[in-house]
Amino acid sequence: MKIAIIGGGKMGSAIANAIGECVVIEINDDFSDLTADMIIFAVKPQVFNDVLPNYRGKGKLYISIAAGITIAKMKALLGEDAHIIRTMPNLAASIGKGTTAICRDNLTTDSEFAEAMRIFDKLGETAEVDEGDMDTVVSLSGSSPAYGFMLLSAMIDFGVLQGLSYETSLKLSANAIGGAMELALRSGHTPGELTDMVCSPNGTTIEAVNYFKENNFEGIIKRAMQKSKTRSEELAKLM
Repeated sequence: MKIAIIGGGKMGSAIANAIGECVVIEINDDFSDLTADMIIFAVKPQVFNDVLPNYRGKGKLYISIAAGITIAKMKALLGEDAHIIRTMPNLAASIGKGTTAICRDNLTTDSEFAEAMRIFDKLGETAEVDEGDMDTVVSLSGSSPAYGFMLLSAMIDFGVLQGLSYETSLKLSANAIGGAMELALRSGHTPGELTDMVCSPNGTTIEAVNYFKENNFEGIIKRAMQKSKTRSEELAKLM
């Protein structure tokens, strides 16, 4: 199978490394003689209108990793007979620890979809979703690494202010968060139950947890995630 990736940025490079044999084409490269079984668009949604029409009829299956670009929009640019898969990976795919949500149009065959899943499985975890849920997915897994990095940054800053080195603060904080998330996936307990397991009456953890609750920690996160989802919806309309 001949695979072409349009865009050699962070995500395009991560996908190329996972695939192995493929052609990576930058936006301004000469693509006139390109034909491929699969073309993966790893470019920003803002350039889709300019880039996609150049590849109309050059591939059998087209895959997008862009937020806010619907299958219908891609068909308008590539042709109604195009076989299209829409994905939403995240940054951790660059180290094989990503999460990718995937949906497809009604023309994509089971074998084509299986091949796409095989590729994205190499980048981490995958989940098939309905396209109507993709704006939620953008906020839930596409953008959320940034939320985690912000939490991590605050924790590191606290450690440094208390006298620990940056390296020690990073190691302790990042591994604590990473281990907790792994436990959430494996334990069978809800996040709320796990929080209670860490807390003890009149202990240290409950002091921090109560402060978070008093300041509507969960509400702030949910409102921020809604902002991300809304922006994805807006991009779909703008494109």
